[in-house]
Amino acid sequence: MSFTAATYNILADAYIKRDWYQYTHDDVLQPARRRAALCAHLVELDVDLLCLQEVEADAFNDFQRCLEPLGYRGVFAQKGRAKPDGCATFYRTDVFNLEQAVRVEYADAEQIAERSGHIAQILTLNHRDQRLGLVNTHLKWDRRGVPAEQRYSYRQIVQLSGERKRHVPDCQAWIVCGDFNATPDDQIISHLQQTGMTYSHADKAAAYTANMSGTPKVIDYLFHSRELEASPFALPKVTPTTPLPSPEQPSDHLAVAARFSWVSR
Repeated sequence: MSFTAATYNILADAYIKRDWYQYTHDDVLQPARRRAALCAHLVELDVDLLCLQEVEADAFNDFQRCLEPLGYRGVFAQKGRAKPDGCATFYRTDVFNLEQAVRVEYADAEQIAERSGHIAQILTLNHRDQRLGLVNTHLKWDRRGVPAEQRYSYRQIVQLSGERKRHVPDCQAWIVCGDFNATPDDQIISHLQQTGMTYSHADKAAAYTANMSGTPKVIDYLFHSRELEASPFALPKVTPTTPLPSPEQPSDHLAVAARFSWVSR
């Protein structure tokens, strides 16, 4: 009894700055062409759960049109503070039943100048009579060296731990995924590990998930609780000169995917 899942920051058109993509040809960044390439790429991923970040409302509508005929249903949540994008989760209806979907806008903190508008989607899904809690989120980027208590992203992941318990207290397993804007040595990752979560690609430390401005990084994650066992899918090799987006990869991030099996206890 297993299912497949992927997390993928698709790169919102509103955030594209040409100077950041020195190895990418101009035509690859053309919005209509890239949108069509994204639709095709999502279909090619062929997973049961698609957790997307930096999704603009019109992009969500396009993805619905290409995915619904294949048996998917989607849920979209817009960021706050008039941000142009949000998170979207698509699930195969013959694999999952949706019990509830909650949008959480991060409170951030009084010590921080203002709210970021960043959000999380928390879904409760039924898979073969097992209840799965799913978090799809995009944490805010922080400058390196900022103390944890002053960082948006760290306060957001701590808040998320409480929101999970509040909204879905009785699920059998959890997946927490998204663009965390944090490398594996970050306190955000340590916090999730301390709550009993494991990164699906932890044994593939050299497998980068994004390349912005010629700096490949691991910042996208599929975390899961111990009730699930992950078999990670291989990631394409990324070097500082790898063009992202490219004709084959329409975002500056890669989709991180795995097969999950329920652990018998």
